[in-house]
Amino acid sequence: MPESARNNGNGPALRPTTERHGTEPPNVTIGQMMENLNEYLDKRLGLRLTKGDICQKYNIRHSENGQWALLDIKMAFGKMQHLRANTNRDGLSVILVKQIQQLLQKCKTDKLLCENKVEKAKVRALAEQLQNEKKDKERLLNEKAKLLNLLSKRLEPKDCSGQKRYSIRSSSKAEQEFLYPFI
Repeated sequence: MPESARNNGNGPALRPTTERHGTEPPNVTIGQMMENLNEYLDKRLGLRLTKGDICQKYNIRHSENGQWALLDIKMAFGKMQHLRANTNRDGLSVILVKQIQQLLQKCKTDKLLCENKVEKAKVRALAEQLQNEKKDKERLLNEKAKLLNLLSKRLEPKDCSGQKRYSIRSSSKAEQEFLYPFI
């Protein structure tokens, strides 16, 4: 038994509205409701024939998914305003509402796709910047190693001269000050 139809001792169990005398809303999505209502209106008002007649009468071309251009929607709306209140105007009104709804959905989808492209471009730019930073870091580490190697060679005296030997420590203060921009 569905969770909402439990009785819990508080009177009769609720029944969905799809049943007769139901008191609880049905468990359907908005998309399912729109689809169901569109199918009903198509059958009830004969909108398929009306849509075909309107497209032919006003020379409206639609895309492969049945969507009209914005200018065609505006033109049909203007023509509808001149019609008397009758079944033709009702059918045209429903068709225009459907076309406007499709157009708004398409605009929303296009906007989201555009935002998605922008975000992907930002991610690519950040990834490229990260790669450049890694390359710069490697180059600086290589230069630091070369400089340390060169320093160590300069500070090492020859054993045969009898001079004092110097050893270089990587943590010496002088070295850190000398190599500050590279650390």
